[in-house]
Amino acid sequence: MSSKNIYTSTKVLPYVYIGIHRETGQFYIGSRTTKKLKLPPEQDLQKYRTSSKVVKPIFDEFDWYIVAMFFDPINCHMFEQELIYDNFKSPIILNKSCTYKNTKIFQNFKTKIVMSEKQRNDIRMRFIGVPKTEEAKLLMSEAKSKRYIIVYPSGECITIKNMTKFCINNNLCKRTMFRVCKGEYTAHKGFKCYRLDAPHKNFIPYNVKIKKHKQIKQFKYKITDPNGNIILVNNLSKFCKQNNLNHPSLSMTICGKRTHTKGFYCEYFRAKKCRGIPAK
Repeated sequence: MSSKNIYTSTKVLPYVYIGIHRETGQFYIGSRTTKKLKLPPEQDLQKYRTSSKVVKPIFDEFDWYIVAMFFDPINCHMFEQELIYDNFKSPIILNKSCTYKNTKIFQNFKTKIVMSEKQRNDIRMRFIGVPKTEEAKLLMSEAKSKRYIIVYPSGECITIKNMTKFCINNNLCKRTMFRVCKGEYTAHKGFKCYRLDAPHKNFIPYNVKIKKHKQIKQFKYKITDPNGNIILVNNLSKFCKQNNLNHPSLSMTICGKRTHTKGFYCEYFRAKKCRGIPAK
């Protein structure tokens, strides 16, 4: 039997790499897209030591992994930016910038990529499976937590950070408290809640009571009847129906196209210059 020959590529391809800090769990994503690569990715990365000014001095404190290799440098760069974009909101990522959404190549990127969608999802799962230290968990908790102002039924105000824990300690429904925070409900068991960073329109700090003043009815039209009496009207159409008048004809007297309609004359009301009888 003839032995099978196994062929391997001697060409060094552009690659994407990930470094994960051993103690804090912080990670850095990078790529090498130059066409002058002479060493295999593992050896080249040890010599290159990234371009980040933050990571380079502490390069040996990270565990480095080669994620993928590409035939085209553009696809390599786009895959790197996509990974950064997917994890850019994480507080433990060390990358400071991402150009994934700003490039014009993004539209044709998914058709040119060498890897399948399943392979890309497997790479993303590496981030989820990385064990995080207590310091990293605290950083993520601080980034995601929100601050609230809670007003007790007695009027006392406090600032909290963990809404779930507060609701458990005070026998409150967390879902209802969030609706109070959004402004859908006024209160829940006498408790009121407001977000510090995005308060809704009914936000009243420290339970200050605001007096509601009665709105003064404002009239829009001044109508002079055949007897010379002045009538103040807000709804012209309703007035015309009550007095058997043609609404378009009475409206023409406002702009001056007609002098009167059945002896009635209408103009816009000016409060400082007019005193009349409000219409019923």
